[in-house]
Amino acid sequence: MRQAVSGLPRPFWWLWTSTLISRLGSFVAPFLVLYLTTERGYSASFARLVTALFGAGGAAISVVGGMLADRVGRRATLLVAHVAAAGLTAALGFADQPLLIALLACAAGAASSASRPVVQTVMADLVPPADRVRAFSLYYWVVNVGFGLAAASAGFISSYGYRWLFLIEAAATLLAALVIATRLPETMTDPADPEGEGADETNTGLRMVLRDRPFLAAVGLSFLLIVVFQQAAAGLPVAMDRNGLTAAQYGLVISLNRILIVALQLPLAADSKARTRAVYSSLPHCCAEAASASTRSPEARPCTRSPSWCGPSGRSCTRR
Repeated sequence: MRQAVSGLPRPFWWLWTSTLISRLGSFVAPFLVLYLTTERGYSASFARLVTALFGAGGAAISVVGGMLADRVGRRATLLVAHVAAAGLTAALGFADQPLLIALLACAAGAASSASRPVVQTVMADLVPPADRVRAFSLYYWVVNVGFGLAAASAGFISSYGYRWLFLIEAAATLLAALVIATRLPETMTDPADPEGEGADETNTGLRMVLRDRPFLAAVGLSFLLIVVFQQAAAGLPVAMDRNGLTAAQYGLVISLNRILIVALQLPLAADSKARTRAVYSSLPHCCAEAASASTRSPEARPCTRSPSWCGPSGRSCTRR
């Protein structure tokens, strides 16, 4: 464990801390179907449509988030995304009209997902290439720690009212934004600097990513895998509710997947001899969100045109 966490820069740990805070409050997405069906009385088909829109919003915005990070700065993009996500999430908890719920779900999904590719860009900016495998492993580890704890506790919190899930997630998102505002420096380099990493324009941006066939093959395979995985994620809450199981039991079940990842990821990463270079990952994230949307509702369609966005000189990309 000491080997896995030593030698990484202090700003990385502040970014890691903000991720932990936001993930500990990630209640809404996994419990949105249960909220709409059990608390609000909507049909399962409408609930799945709303969650599809939540995922579709994330698919569409993930590329935009990367573009903004390279134009207005990483820190500013993170702050705007977090504040917007907090406000939209809280508003979704108070919406009482089907159309408004659908629109706010799409917008909240977009705002919640906008920061994810930017976080990975910042990590690639902060961490030397030799340490990026460890840094990204620690990032995904804390994502799963936060989600697992959030899922396990959200079911119990919902017994006091589902609206608390929305309010607590909004508060956690604002607290994560506060950490970013006060502790995280701007990491974007000037792309116009002739001596900086942005000097070689021919090997940066969308064209570089779209020419990378192994990367695109990995994205396609990831999309197919996530489609299969999301079949269970989309139907499980409805099935458990129809069989008389509680929200607390559902939360414990979905947390088991993350517990296994938490237990195994760091030891496996520490033993790995693989070497990686930095590649930006908003395209696989876009496909993940689109796969989620495509499996949750027949009305939803996967995002097929949104390409990835690479930062200056490909520095903000991470190939895993």
